[in-house]
Amino acid sequence: MGGKSKKLDYIPHTDSNYFGFTSDWHIGNKHTNEDYILDYLDLLKERGVKDVFHGGDLFEGIRIYRSQIDNLHKDSLDMNGQIDRLNKLIPEQKDLNFYLISGNHLVKHRNRRDPVKTISKSRKDFTHLGVYQGKVKLEDNVELELIHPSRNSKYPDLSYMSNYPEYMDLPDILGIGHLHKSGYEIYKGIPVFYLGTFLEETQSRKNKFKPDIGAWIVELEIDGGKIEGGNLEWIEYPLQ
Repeated sequence: MGGKSKKLDYIPHTDSNYFGFTSDWHIGNKHTNEDYILDYLDLLKERGVKDVFHGGDLFEGIRIYRSQIDNLHKDSLDMNGQIDRLNKLIPEQKDLNFYLISGNHLVKHRNRRDPVKTISKSRKDFTHLGVYQGKVKLEDNVELELIHPSRNSKYPDLSYMSNYPEYMDLPDILGIGHLHKSGYEIYKGIPVFYLGTFLEETQSRKNKFKPDIGAWIVELEIDGGKIEGGNLEWIEYPLQ
């Protein structure tokens, strides 16, 4: 049997208040620190975390920028190779459930298949939530939203939450990928997380900042469908 159906016309429900919050692994890129990813997943399992919410660019993708081929592992020159690499690195997990969205590295060219959708059909531990954006219900129907801002999405720039479209209903908690930066803020009463990366090299000349390597572990205090507090831990790794 394959994985769950991924054409979702409903919001998945996890009953969780304790989860990993991560983004931008860029599997296939030579500069992704795969040892750090494995260490983070081991830490989640040691802590008893069951759910992992991923904010996009699980894979490096192909033909996204001119010099990209120089940054790819020899086994990752196409999407089948990158999918195989992930499956070998992180076999299907019994103790973790991954909820993922697709980022710009995977859907930039619309005539190409989305590898996150593809791998989610074959793995029971992967659930694809959407392209650039996805939602999932937590304990007590608290709504978590993942966003991978891109000029091709309806969230072109979320470097600052003031750019969140006014016509969009805010979720109860928001995770933002793509920026390769970590951070936390309260915006209009909701907690906002910038989800970091495990890719150690900046790929764009426009973004010359050093990436924040790591991911979050979040435990929320939820009462009556509202977030009343929580423990937030940024798991930081050094640049090599």
